[in-house]
Amino acid sequence: MKSLASLLLALPLAVAVPTTPRSSPPTPNGIVSMPLRKVVGPQTNTASGARRMALMKPATANKAALSSAASGPPRQSLIDRNEYYLADFAIGTPPQPVSLLVDTGAWVTWVNPFCDRALRQQECSELPVYNMSLSNPPPTPVHALDQIVYYGDVSIGASLEGYSDVFTWGNSTSVKQSFGVANDTVGISTGILALGPDGFDGFNSAVSNFSVVANLAAQNVIASRVFSLAFGRGLAVASWAAAQHVGHLVFGGVDRNLFKGPLVKSPILPRDANVDGWRYWLAVTEVRLNKPAGNSTGVKSMRSMSTTSTVVPSGNASYMIDSGTTGVYVPRSAYDIILAETNMTRNPLRYEGFPDVDCSMADQPGSLSFTFAPTKEAAAANRTGITIDVPYKAFIHPERNLITNDTSMCFFALSSGGPAYDDGDAFPILGVEFFKAAYAVFDWDNQEISLAQGASCGNGETDLVPVGKTPNAVPNVNGNCK
Repeated sequence: MKSLASLLLALPLAVAVPTTPRSSPPTPNGIVSMPLRKVVGPQTNTASGARRMALMKPATANKAALSSAASGPPRQSLIDRNEYYLADFAIGTPPQPVSLLVDTGAWVTWVNPFCDRALRQQECSELPVYNMSLSNPPPTPVHALDQIVYYGDVSIGASLEGYSDVFTWGNSTSVKQSFGVANDTVGISTGILALGPDGFDGFNSAVSNFSVVANLAAQNVIASRVFSLAFGRGLAVASWAAAQHVGHLVFGGVDRNLFKGPLVKSPILPRDANVDGWRYWLAVTEVRLNKPAGNSTGVKSMRSMSTTSTVVPSGNASYMIDSGTTGVYVPRSAYDIILAETNMTRNPLRYEGFPDVDCSMADQPGSLSFTFAPTKEAAAANRTGITIDVPYKAFIHPERNLITNDTSMCFFALSSGGPAYDDGDAFPILGVEFFKAAYAVFDWDNQEISLAQGASCGNGETDLVPVGKTPNAVPNVNGNCK
């Protein structure tokens, strides 16, 4: 009965695919720019939430191994995909359209999930399929990418065979690219556009060299291994429910129309005893809860309310920056404090424990703020790290009760782990909600992430600035937004 209740109470509302931005000025040389589209699907009743990702040697790709939960493939990302963002591009000659989930927590790009074994079969069946037999010349095998990957836990995974074919990106940039083609999948409904480094051996391994980011730089399409990412264009509109949430992915550059203020660097933490692998780990030095002060009624009056800011003890930790995960996961002690201060209660029927809230909470001016460690050079000059403010509305997700058809409730995508609800079950993660509030530039060569407060200006057009190849490659520019 618990599993049935979880499914009935936690099924989010479908949201229409947003429109893409209007046409922008020509893309500068050295940049590959593409809009992303948001998808909201029904929350699955599976143990696919945040779990510590054990790093294990890749298994040989075959269906029998995929069916065995005892086998040891690497867990690449968390893929609790209540809300996710797709990149639309093409593979092959002639180009065949594909739509892949944008995931900074995975390091193998692959296509063609098996929809009959997907948890969300309708979502899966609506996506285009890459047909190798239609590509001429045919794709060439890349056996180094023959492997099995699991996502979060053993209920979701893919058995892959490696190939190389032509990828055609949004502005007609075409390059040969290595990737995986699934010969079997379990649970997952989309292929993956992997933007993370090799979790075993880091940014300069042979596997990382197969990545889209490294390959574009190796073929001199972009100057260095850099990309920037933002979700949630349109968050500042008057009605949160009507916001047109799209995103933007830029290889080799930054878009000044998607942030305000300066870009501030924070070092990517190396793999050590405190983290489970090479990923986008950043040190968060402080978490603050900015809570609305006083009581008010009406949307307009709620938005004009002031806030009181308090430091959340034990919020500081190493956080994984993961665009493929729904939710923000904080240390257990910090989570308990935030729930108590906001009068929220963990929902035990939902795997991740996301609290149920009234949807009007999205109109309140509250937020969670995350301060990131500066680089050594900045710290030596007494410069502090940047603080990113994630508003309540970025955490709010609508849901529908299938029994009563009630659509007045939402959930707040903040957690500290799965059903075990203990400190060892999940590590800190900044997921989709963070990318709706921040602008992030990922610099592989210098192993830094530059952050700015996200915003949207320019009437949907882009203002792209290329990134070069130097120790300070990411340009010292301010965003155009106010």
